[in-house]
Amino acid sequence: MRVTGTRKRLTSVLFDAGQPMSIEAIHGKLGRKSFDLVTLYRCLDAFEEIGVVQVVRDEHGKALYELIDAEHGHHHHVICRKCGNIDCLDTCAIAPFEAAARRLGYDDLSHRLELYGVCADCRG
Repeated sequence: MRVTGTRKRLTSVLFDAGQPMSIEAIHGKLGRKSFDLVTLYRCLDAFEEIGVVQVVRDEHGKALYELIDAEHGHHHHVICRKCGNIDCLDTCAIAPFEAAARRLGYDDLSHRLELYGVCADCRG
């Protein structure tokens, strides 16, 4: 993928965020007048396809975008139903399910997993 000024700016916004962001929040950080939504969606789709970005879905199905970094690599999230706080879960326990799918003849597997609950701050 060619490195362009647009892609550099998008990567910078995602890096600085430190957690998954909605398309609206990303668009706002980039400047709505200088960065159109069509280009933004295309960049995010391309980044997801090559494994630079992962999509996290909130409990209502809304897409949130996060830069995949070397520190976390592939990981999952727990999202607070009340305040929307998102925490990373640094482990993935899906390997046994993927092994079972491979035994059934499936290949080129992928998965997404988000957990939803109420965080300690909202419970207190």
